[in-house]
Amino acid sequence: MRILIMVLLGAMLFPASSGLSQVSDTAPSLTIMLDSNPPYVYRDSDGYTVVVGQVENNDAITAVTNIQIRANFYDDTSVEPLESSSGSTVIDVIPSLGSSPYVIKSKSPNSEITQVTVHLDGFEPSPSKLQQMTNQIGNLLYSNEVLYFSGTTYSADASSSNTAVHVAFYDGFIPPRILQVFSINLGDIPADEQVNFDFEEIIPRQAVGFYIFSESDTFDSDMISLKIPESSTLTKLVTISNVSLRDDGGNSIQDARVGLEASIQSESWIRFSADQPTNETEYTYYVQVKSLGEKPYVEFLGKYDGVYTTAGTASQSVTWIPENPGAYFIETFVWDRNNMPISDPGPFALVSVK
Repeated sequence: MRILIMVLLGAMLFPASSGLSQVSDTAPSLTIMLDSNPPYVYRDSDGYTVVVGQVENNDAITAVTNIQIRANFYDDTSVEPLESSSGSTVIDVIPSLGSSPYVIKSKSPNSEITQVTVHLDGFEPSPSKLQQMTNQIGNLLYSNEVLYFSGTTYSADASSSNTAVHVAFYDGFIPPRILQVFSINLGDIPADEQVNFDFEEIIPRQAVGFYIFSESDTFDSDMISLKIPESSTLTKLVTISNVSLRDDGGNSIQDARVGLEASIQSESWIRFSADQPTNETEYTYYVQVKSLGEKPYVEFLGKYDGVYTTAGTASQSVTWIPENPGAYFIETFVWDRNNMPISDPGPFALVSVK
């Protein structure tokens, strides 16, 4: 019986019967509807059945909130559901012409569940949230089904409370299906400040890309789509992320001042292979500040010498006292003591000197 159940669950990973979509909810006359794709259904490591899909707001004017979604779970013989679970979308307010994933899990780890139906039960109109949040990520690294990256979420003009950044993976179907969603709670972000975050998770094998987006009590962000890089074999690799400029008090700044000390900071992420004799690696972190323009010149070159002793993240900082006003961009590199690069260049950071 267990083999039969797993076969049936495997079939649910692909478009099959209309029972996996709610026909009455996707009538052309309705502007709020479930995605036309059947939801993605899988069994998690604890035995719960998880349903992942998407709700679309096709209204060109009105945002919606309080979206109610119900999933009914069946075995392969009964007419009545074994159990039902209700939930909402990942983001609270779906903007006009926007969409949001949803994730609903069965109430129990019931191995008899083989079929699922999903219904849109209701929603309410809502004022739109201002798009005053911005997400940026550094280098992507994918190995052994694990995706790694670091990122920042920035809140402009006003503080942002109860902030979360969401990462939703999708497959290669046209249109794509949402496969899994991860949420990272960032708490409160002061106005004109950014918060750093790291992502390191095993992701679905079928995933070809992911959306990243954020929402707080009052603001939200654009939904950015990124492709998953080709898988690589990790031996010893450093990833640079979160390059920022700081004043002497450690506060993040966008503008520097001529003659005033500032520090260029970043994080590096290092991993080691299991067959290395030691994890201790001496390195030099280089910072290069170049002018913007047709013929950029090097305004500043600095370095920081350090030693990696464990896998994980480490911080580096180089002091810079600007000498000339203008617009510049910051480049960062990590080399070993044999002058061999052990990282890709870090993400560019723009800075203005006044």
